[in-house]
Amino acid sequence: MRKPASASAARPSRTVAVLGLLLLASTLATPSRAQDAPPRASPLASPLASPGAATPLPTSPPPDPAAGDFGPVQADAPYRLVLLVPYPDAAYWQAVAIAAQNRAAQDGVTLEVVPLTAPSAPEQVAQLEAVVQSEVEGILLGPIDPVGVIPGLDVAAASGIPVIAVSAEPPAGSVVGTVIGDDEAAAYAAGAYIADTLGGRGLVLDLQGNIANPAGESRERGLRAALARSAEIDVDAQPIDQLTAEPAGPRGQYHAR
Repeated sequence: MRKPASASAARPSRTVAVLGLLLLASTLATPSRAQDAPPRASPLASPLASPGAATPLPTSPPPDPAAGDFGPVQADAPYRLVLLVPYPDAAYWQAVAIAAQNRAAQDGVTLEVVPLTAPSAPEQVAQLEAVVQSEVEGILLGPIDPVGVIPGLDVAAASGIPVIAVSAEPPAGSVVGTVIGDDEAAAYAAGAYIADTLGGRGLVLDLQGNIANPAGESRERGLRAALARSAEIDVDAQPIDQLTAEPAGPRGQYHAR
């Protein structure tokens, strides 16, 4: 077990820099790269089955320098880092894992990938606690629930282990940094593709996620903006957690404008 942060020197800033660059690299994995890849099994290992064992991942092209990437930053020590993945079967998170592993190799550090077996905040808290016990140098975290994982983040902070979040932002002060993609721009691109495919005319079913959180709100805003370009496209908005085969009430139809 590591000494509490209050009883030890601050974590090397270069460790945090390496963590941040790994996450930055992961967010630069373009959707086309993931879509063009042949189907494959999940590259992620069994969660915490062997905390000390490196996780083999399929190779992938390095992030595109033209996309604004920078680095690599050579680590001043062979740091051992862990990436906690909330949805291991999702193409997005597989791309994140591959890109982060590629950057880790460039930076001269070891990155282990630890997936969740179920979308459970208590399980992710347990993962954080187990990872801290294994004495890693830093943690990359895809929060399953930004608030629900706070107890695990507190354990990491008490042990002086820096955590950087990706894709979802825990409350201020619980992590040393966050890297988030542009949800609104991604949803706009998806909406524009749908509108163009429909030839600017038709009805689009919008299976809404949780639009009460910032990410869901941004995605909904981007989708509506893209579809609003076409005066003859209507949208049927249905919260996905309330959708049934035969909606009991009036359909949530609205015009994109």
